[in-house]
Amino acid sequence: MTEQALEQQREELRASLMDAIQKIDESMQRPPRLLGENEAGKYLGVSGRTLRDWRDKGIGPEYLKLEGNEKLTRYDIRELDKYIDEHPRRKERRQ
Repeated sequence: MTEQALEQQREELRASLMDAIQKIDESMQRPPRLLGENEAGKYLGVSGRTLRDWRDKGIGPEYLKLEGNEKLTRYDIRELDKYIDEHPRRKERRQ
């Protein structure tokens, strides 16, 4: 293999590595798509207990029950964003 071919191969490997590093960095900046009860509560600014109460009452954001196990209740972050958009918070003023 010629020196020029080796250098070209190094540059291709370097570019692939930099691309992989960038993808990893970008993925680490996003929250996971599925959040547990406590994480979803923090995202919405309520407690995990509030989310449980909402589920029991049939209100609140959409959620997933994986494997039919209560411990595997998950909230899709897109559904949480949708819930936030559809239910803006209102501040009450004291007079």
